Amino acid sequence: YEAVVPPTMRRGINNFSNNLVSPLFIVNNFLQGKIRRGFSEVWRFTANTIWGIGGFVDVGADLGLETYREDFGQTLAVWGVPDGPFVTVPILGPRTLRGATMIPLNFYADLGSNVSHVRTRRSLYVLRAIDARAQLFTAETLLEGSFDRYLTLRESYLQNRLFLIFDGSPPEDEDFYDEFYDDFEEDYEEEEQDPPE
Repeated sequence: YEAVVPPTMRRGINNFSNNLVSPLFIVNNFLQGKIRRGFSEVWRFTANTIWGIGGFVDVGADLGLETYREDFGQTLAVWGVPDGPFVTVPILGPRTLRGATMIPLNFYADLGSNVSHVRTRRSLYVLRAIDARAQLFTAETLLEGSFDRYLTLRESYLQNRLFLIFDGSPPEDEDFYDEFYDDFEEDYEEEEQDPPE
């Protein structure tokens, strides 16, 4: 895909894919009470669809309209629904149980799922899947260098979701600091008991 398709075309395909899921972002921003962000997504979707040739050109970015990616899993988190266990959904990848239960709603809000012509819809999904897979190559380098691939994937995913749910300002994990200081105190006490010669 990367060898055959020029970077400009790949960027256009990625923009088009993002534009198709814009209704998902719009609905969930409003459901979370983020009215200004919801309207920003409305204007961005309108501009990209009309002047951006269906979203191939990201006109919204040129107009200074930021994108606020919100899905139903994030909305449930804002409403207080707990994460549940970490799961890996075949083909779709890592999720929390809360997020996995919302996959059907996320798909339904995707304009690509509402294309009536079956062959067109399938071709669209295949193209978007290839593009999404190409976007993950950089993340794979992180996993290749890790000691425990599963642990690295799980912690990276959960931290990223927490970052998205709290719009870039997640709360501090007090348990982490408690464990850190406990370990520090234990090391300090051992050093006190066994002073260097």
